[in-house]
Amino acid sequence: MDLTSTKLVVLSSCLSGMNEVFLSTGFHGMVSAFSAAGVKYVISSLWSVNDLATAVFMDAFYSYYANGAEEPPTALRKAQDYLRDATIEELRMQGWFEVIRISFWMRKVRNLWNHWKKKRQMETFSKRSILGRICLLSMSLN
Repeated sequence: MDLTSTKLVVLSSCLSGMNEVFLSTGFHGMVSAFSAAGVKYVISSLWSVNDLATAVFMDAFYSYYANGAEEPPTALRKAQDYLRDATIEELRMQGWFEVIRISFWMRKVRNLWNHWKKKRQMETFSKRSILGRICLLSMSLN
């Protein structure tokens, strides 16, 4: 596969930069595969990372990179500096805590909905079972 015209690949999952080492042939993994295919820059992670921190970091990276003035390594360094120096107030002003709140409440609503559905199914099952037993009992008495 020829990816020499591809400038940047971002692997968006934890541990995506991990490679297996084979003494006879070197490194094998997604990063080395993209590099061998001709991609100039590959961004990946070597460990598990916090979702919010990653979202803030990648948002900063893409904003630095998207204007076209920054090469990926420079945009990456600026995003790292931004994340290191960002204050809670700056993140709040940019709406990041709204993202957390919405995500939290969406998860709560989904859990409540699933709990209600399960409870409703159990109640329906119980009512059917009880009604069924009453019908069987009344039919056997007749």
